[in-house]
Amino acid sequence: MKEEIIEKLKIISKNNKDIYSTIIFGSIKAKDIFSDIDVFFFTKNPKKYLSENQSWLLEIGVPISKLDIINPIENVMISRVMLDNYMTLDIIPVDYSEFKKATLYFALNKHNLTGIIPKKIKTSIDTGLRTFYHYIRNEHSIIYDKGNVTSIVDKISNHFSEKQHCEFLYQVDKEKFNQNYNEFWQLAFKTIGMVVRNELYYGITIYDNILKKRLIELIEWYTFSFENKINLHYKGKSVQNWANENINNELRKIFAFENQQNSYKSVVNSIKLYQELSHKIIEKYNFSKNEILENKIEAIINEFKNKI
Repeated sequence: MKEEIIEKLKIISKNNKDIYSTIIFGSIKAKDIFSDIDVFFFTKNPKKYLSENQSWLLEIGVPISKLDIINPIENVMISRVMLDNYMTLDIIPVDYSEFKKATLYFALNKHNLTGIIPKKIKTSIDTGLRTFYHYIRNEHSIIYDKGNVTSIVDKISNHFSEKQHCEFLYQVDKEKFNQNYNEFWQLAFKTIGMVVRNELYYGITIYDNILKKRLIELIEWYTFSFENKINLHYKGKSVQNWANENINNELRKIFAFENQQNSYKSVVNSIKLYQELSHKIIEKYNFSKNEILENKIEAIINEFKNKI
């Protein structure tokens, strides 16, 4: 099924003059029906693929749902399409003219002249290139290329080493840690409050899911810092494969929300795991621990543990 869709994407690319190159990326080799196809269209008309007009999709299959969203992680506009055969596509239209400007950037970089670029613009370029590299770093295939995007992709791949990129993603600094740390503990208090009130679904939806995101982020930092692993999947994907066995055992204890008692235990287990790992990071990097904050939340935990 996926191979058929990829062949149709090649045909669409050839038949639409505004498309200069097409790259598929992500889990290309995965075969199950839940595996989507991630696509870059390099085009001079990006709005065409984000519009309500779905006629061009009929060349691929019968669309039963189309949603244009901003990816909250990379802040990139995506057209998410579901076909009647369950196949889903995440299509990212890239402005071809803007992308080609990367050639000039790498020419300046070759001669150590990127310093002439205003700092704000250079930061924007670096962010864009890094985001693109993040998408294609594990697996990608250029299935159509009349616009010679291949040479730019090669330059981007050579520009970022995997080690450097992982350091960018997973190396914790004081500012990132403090943001994570304070948000986690404040959310822990809010989540406990929702459980005590027996507002379980509200607590899960509004607070607990973000609490766990901060925990997963901390686990990424911990694994990178203490176990020297760099092949981590972003935002906790496949955590069962890259986090150690002890962490995975503890993670299994934090997702029980079928009743008030188990919900309370789930939040407490999240807090215990967070404390254990965060204290090791604090010690390693000489960050500050807010003992007053932690003691206050622990007092609340002890106050209500026998009242639920």
